Amino acid sequence: MSDSNRPELFEDVKLFRNAREREKYDNMADLYAVINTLQNLEKAYIRDCVTPKEYTAACSKLLVQYKAAFKQVQGDEFPNVEGFIKKYRLDCPAAMERIKEDRPITIKDDKGNTSN
Repeated sequence: MSDSNRPELFEDVKLFRNAREREKYDNMADLYAVINTLQNLEKAYIRDCVTPKEYTAACSKLLVQYKAAFKQVQGDEFPNVEGFIKKYRLDCPAAMERIKEDRPITIKDDKGNTSN
């Protein structure tokens, strides 16, 4: 049987049935995007594609966005970000390091050390 004889294969599949479910998926998409962007920013900084000033500003903003996005997703299904990353198979070790340290690598800690 060819695909053209099966119209059900051409129907849109909806992830949600109501506004609440749609909001859930939108929130998860936001979190995914922020984590992925943070990972790419870390790589760009390591490769010297952004200046320390640009990196610090962007990283600080992304960390604030991460906190807001994770609060929207956090719950029984995802009590921590590691669960989210594992479920959706994100490969983001540099982003996780930034999230754990909660500051850009260019910002010194209480002891005057950078995050290196």
